[in-house]
Amino acid sequence: MLRLKKSLRLFACLTFTSFFISNSEAQIKVGSNPTTVSANTNFEVEATNGSKTVVKQDNGNVGIGTTGGAADNKLHVKATSDPLKLEGLVPVSPTESKAGTLVADANGVVKLETANVKSAVSVNGTNFTLPNSVWTNLSGTDIKHYDNLSEYSGGVFTPKKDGLYDIKAIVGFPQSDVAGDDGFLGFVAVHPSVALSSGQGQIWTSAKVSIPEAGIGPAVIYVLCSATYKLKANEPLRIRAAINGGPNGRSNYTYNVQITRLD
Repeated sequence: MLRLKKSLRLFACLTFTSFFISNSEAQIKVGSNPTTVSANTNFEVEATNGSKTVVKQDNGNVGIGTTGGAADNKLHVKATSDPLKLEGLVPVSPTESKAGTLVADANGVVKLETANVKSAVSVNGTNFTLPNSVWTNLSGTDIKHYDNLSEYSGGVFTPKKDGLYDIKAIVGFPQSDVAGDDGFLGFVAVHPSVALSSGQGQIWTSAKVSIPEAGIGPAVIYVLCSATYKLKANEPLRIRAAINGGPNGRSNYTYNVQITRLD
């Protein structure tokens, strides 16, 4: 009798296991309304508050708290606030070639932003001509050290992304060695080409370019303009210079432009 009971239990166990093996393609639905279980059903776990975690049957995407069981990416998380928390992160190694910053696009998709896609401009210029009393773009012979996103040309910076930008422009004004000159004023400016969404306008600086000291040849007086602008993509800035009361049309002015996106 005992052996018969053991045999019946074993048979029942094997039958139960066989049933689930033969139906191994079926998905499991757990929650308050697991009414549909079939080969095409998503794996779904529903919390008591109605929030769902879904694994899509067709592509394996996971949706947590999404509307209607959506899972548009491999991991799709939705919450009223702070949907993602990561613990145990360690500082990146200085030699890590792919180090960057995690950013989210307008749709909340997380991406890696490296230095290669961040605005950085360094340009030296020579043979720059300045007429008297005319604002002129810094458009001499450019020597680009770097311009990651090709945003600078002919004294005009046109950002490809929204952001906070630090702009530094320095112009070298040679002293006049013409007899009778008493010096002149040199100006450097950052000037929006269009009305900026931030409402910011032109920022400029100036300095007196004096005559050379007695017994010493002409020196170069450098004037720096430093500005920070909040720009939308494609809102251009002109980097410009001017002289007032100086020698007209000389082409021996030099400049350096440094632009970095801060955020």
